Amino acid sequence: MKFTLVPMLLLSAAVVTAQEGTAPQSQAPEFTPEPILSLKRIDTETPQTAASRPLNLARPGIVSDAQTYRLGDTEPRSASESKDTLIQSDKAEESHLDVGDNQVLMDLNGYFNINRFAFRSYGASGRVIVMGSETPLSLDSQRWQTLSQPTQFRPGQPIEVEFPYTSTRYVRVRFEVDTPGSITPFAISGEDTILQMNPLFLQNLDSASGESSQAASGNTVPFNFASSITGAQVSHISSGNMQRAQEMIDDDPSTYFEFDGTERENVMVLDLRNSYRVSRFSMVMEAGRGRLQIYNLPTIPENMEIEGPDGERTLALPASFFETTPPLMQRIFTEPSDRVQIDFPETELRWVLIRWTPPEAEDGDDTPMISTLRVYEISVIGQVPEQFAAMSFIPRAQFLSNNPELGAVLPGPSTRLSSPLTLSPATDSPPPPIPQISPVSP
Repeated sequence: MKFTLVPMLLLSAAVVTAQEGTAPQSQAPEFTPEPILSLKRIDTETPQTAASRPLNLARPGIVSDAQTYRLGDTEPRSASESKDTLIQSDKAEESHLDVGDNQVLMDLNGYFNINRFAFRSYGASGRVIVMGSETPLSLDSQRWQTLSQPTQFRPGQPIEVEFPYTSTRYVRVRFEVDTPGSITPFAISGEDTILQMNPLFLQNLDSASGESSQAASGNTVPFNFASSITGAQVSHISSGNMQRAQEMIDDDPSTYFEFDGTERENVMVLDLRNSYRVSRFSMVMEAGRGRLQIYNLPTIPENMEIEGPDGERTLALPASFFETTPPLMQRIFTEPSDRVQIDFPETELRWVLIRWTPPEAEDGDDTPMISTLRVYEISVIGQVPEQFAAMSFIPRAQFLSNNPELGAVLPGPSTRLSSPLTLSPATDSPPPPIPQISPVSP
């Protein structure tokens, strides 16, 4: 962690030199400048840079139906039993896998060219197989197209399964489990990107701030506002590869960001892009013992940003900030941890400062210290009207015709092996308008 000195904070004292033949005069006390924590600012993503970011299709609002089966099941489990369907807004939720077959059937509510499946195992081990279809099929149908060979997974590992691009609407995931345990919600992605999402969704989400989200509908559902799909962005970090910072909010549990392991503390600022009322913070991570603190920043003071000689801007945060500002929440970890979920009274957030500090080494303590913080996913959960959570997509051809300048950066038609199924996708129709909600705060 780099600490710099801001000249404005240095209270200089005049030094009076002793003249020859005169008695030496007392020197004014020397003041020590306050150390400053420098957080590097990350450039805002442009449509062109966002175009290359795959969208996780296995998420609430996209998947219209998900059914969970366990070994011996002939019918899908009930809603109360299958709440661990692996389709969750909170990326730190976990789903338990029993020994034997565990299967999930999903309807992506549209046709997508997919080529990747990913998740992270907390404690389960075994093999996973991904299958697809353009038509609805029963669990025991022989017409499922096998997209991937059995892929081994083990506890503590991120798992990525890649296969040729395949046109798919229905996805079947089969876990052959040797050791029972839990895994993260998973990700399915392919050619379709975040930019093809119906802009009505983002317009409504912009106005889902303040109390309007509650007043609009009595039936609300949890929603993750710390996601690239909502326009959220990691705006400042204290160390690490800036190019990978957005992987903390990409809805993909296999990608991660890692802070420098030599730092005394790891700090980042998350910009939710708008003010939302939220009540849960969660994080999927790899960390040793330490303390996690979350701060609510109503704004980023412009007078705290400094531009360096190379043009790089940094947020100069006085070290006393953490002494004088109480955190919104904190959690102390006495053992290495892989995830955290913290519930708190509903609070309006826009800028979220996240600080991780490992403990100081203690005499006689032989416990291995893990100083490196690796973050896989961050979720900031609030409630939105149920109709808000539904997402729709602009047909690819229509999107490119409306945005021809993006044709060069969007993935083109795949030249890889496609699905042998001959069913043509249904004609895309304009999505129904999402009920509008009046904005409350910018």
